[in-house]
Amino acid sequence: MVALNICKHELRSLMNQKLATVSSNSITEQSECIFKSISKINQYQNAQRICVYLSMATGEVQTDAIIRDAFNRGKQVFVPCIPNVSMRKAPTTTSPRMEMVELLSLVDYESLKRDKWGIPSIDAKSLDQRESILRNPGKILDLIIVPGVAFQIDPITKFVRRLGRGKGYYDSFLLEYKANLLSKHRVSPNPSVPLYGLTLKEQYLSHDSGIEVPIEQHDYNLDGILIGDGRFYQAPNPPNQHTNEVGRD
Repeated sequence: MVALNICKHELRSLMNQKLATVSSNSITEQSECIFKSISKINQYQNAQRICVYLSMATGEVQTDAIIRDAFNRGKQVFVPCIPNVSMRKAPTTTSPRMEMVELLSLVDYESLKRDKWGIPSIDAKSLDQRESILRNPGKILDLIIVPGVAFQIDPITKFVRRLGRGKGYYDSFLLEYKANLLSKHRVSPNPSVPLYGLTLKEQYLSHDSGIEVPIEQHDYNLDGILIGDGRFYQAPNPPNQHTNEVGRD
């Protein structure tokens, strides 16, 4: 466990150094390429309720075009929100809980103010007006689009390993989401919600790189990735049918 955490920390540091050299023009071009790719795949076209991250100003694939397109297609769009952070008045050792809450409209999206990381953020005061995935456990999602620091195709399972930023937000959200569905429906949802990552080509690690993305049992693997050079990879098995024996983040 300790050794894996050290490996993750070292890889995050390495990737952050690498991402610091990627120009804003390159990120824009790669993000546009990924948008063209995702708009053509069935998993996105057929999804009515999607979760997509709100991107930082630098260092990762931009999601603005995807969010705008989703609204134009009449989809319901849900985005990450960590209300405990914005509402916290004093330091705490409790890990903040990430929820996925609804963006009400394109106008609502455009009105979001950016936080200190440059991420458009939901005002905690507006949460009662928004549908929350974890507060409405009977509602099923069709697609979750996630960010990450590094991605790699697992040579054995063929699913996609993902290195997150170390907070475990998506792991915890997915665990609670699936537990809620199990409690509500008494059976595990089938198929489970597909998980897709968006990655700059600099974040994608091939096996020839000599670097392995470390994973633990609680880490969530992905069903596919869209890469900034236009490639789209999807795991050969049905979406998200693997177990936590291999893990996910």
